[in-house]
Amino acid sequence: EWHGLAKLRMQTDSTLQLMTNETTQLGNRLRHFADVTCEAFDTKELRREVAARNRRQGQNQPQQPIQSSEVGPSPGARQRKYHLRTIKHHFLGDNVNHIRRFGTTDSISTEPGELEHRTPKKRFTRTSGKLFVKQMTRIERREARIRRIRAKLFKGKKHADEALGSQRPEAHHIIGISQNAYHHIGTLLRTNCGDPAIKDFLPKLKRNILPRLLSRVKAAHDGPEMCLIPDALECDGDSAVVIKDDRLYKHNILRVNYTSYDVRRLQDVINARSTHCNIMVLCHSENDSSSSHFRYGRVIGTYHVKAIYVGPGMKNHYSHPFELLWVRWYDEVGQTGTGWQHSRLDHLRFAPLNDDDAFDFIDPADVLRGCHVLPRFCLGQRHSTGVGLSPLAQDSSDWVEYYISRFVDRDMLMRYHFGLAVGHAYSHR
Repeated sequence: EWHGLAKLRMQTDSTLQLMTNETTQLGNRLRHFADVTCEAFDTKELRREVAARNRRQGQNQPQQPIQSSEVGPSPGARQRKYHLRTIKHHFLGDNVNHIRRFGTTDSISTEPGELEHRTPKKRFTRTSGKLFVKQMTRIERREARIRRIRAKLFKGKKHADEALGSQRPEAHHIIGISQNAYHHIGTLLRTNCGDPAIKDFLPKLKRNILPRLLSRVKAAHDGPEMCLIPDALECDGDSAVVIKDDRLYKHNILRVNYTSYDVRRLQDVINARSTHCNIMVLCHSENDSSSSHFRYGRVIGTYHVKAIYVGPGMKNHYSHPFELLWVRWYDEVGQTGTGWQHSRLDHLRFAPLNDDDAFDFIDPADVLRGCHVLPRFCLGQRHSTGVGLSPLAQDSSDWVEYYISRFVDRDMLMRYHFGLAVGHAYSHR
């Protein structure tokens, strides 16, 4: 956490105060580690460290004539203890003052130059060592030509939805408009009969569409006719919503645009067929713990449908397009012993397949961004035989529990310091 706070590209008084407190806690933990944990172990030098030390000592000592043919024993490994008497530990407490005086660390860091210095060193390893300047120049020119060729190849091959997204950066998300690939809802339900994921599939689909459909229908009506249209709570979605042609148009990719903590526009790509399939949404809960601000899910499918309103106050049979995400929800595993106070990641697990709320449809506009979910490997997989219960949910590769990573990037870190990030407008409401 301290490292993430120190590398923030936008600092405020609140984040600096948080970093000050975290520096104090970090110092206490380091001292406890040095005084208690390390004292319980007898640590010595590695073999390569012993060999390097002997070589240095041999180079520093003047050559003396050999008095005897006998060679004395080489010194063994010395005891090595962890200690805090280093410049890195000494300057930990000065970071906050440096940021206040000189700005964020990315503006004064030497890391970019140091990393770029590795580039010519890597090129040198590809030369013969003779006339290496000429060879390195040729390598650099070849790399430049390859970059130009790659840019030319991909210049005109952007998909239609990518081009649309680049023209509308203010859009929250981007889903394709193609209707080439689709599921017939009746066939889908009949083919997967008995699959736990398909339980209440159509009612959940219509339940998600109904409020949005009513909102559009009311916006299209004028005058007293709008009063005839009921609210979502008073309307039966099963009878008031009709899916045109019973078709569920499927897409592979969802692109979510979001504003980062430092007010930059970023994008996450969600693909249900890859490992980049986990999302986070706001959880409207009265619980004040930081972990309860969000709910996590795995995207099973990305779709759009055309829905027609046939309920009370119907005026026409116009169809309206709606985008949907079919999600399998994670459940949080307890709240004790996790979070910032305990320095432990939050635990997740999938809801039971027979749970009524294990699967649901959501509006893509509710997605905050993609998230990073790590298997808790020590507990193993849920199905030791590798055979799951739901082909649609692909639960054969499920793990018993998961971790939700707060440290995948700085934006994710600040989402768990709720209300401290300038760019996270939802946390200030």
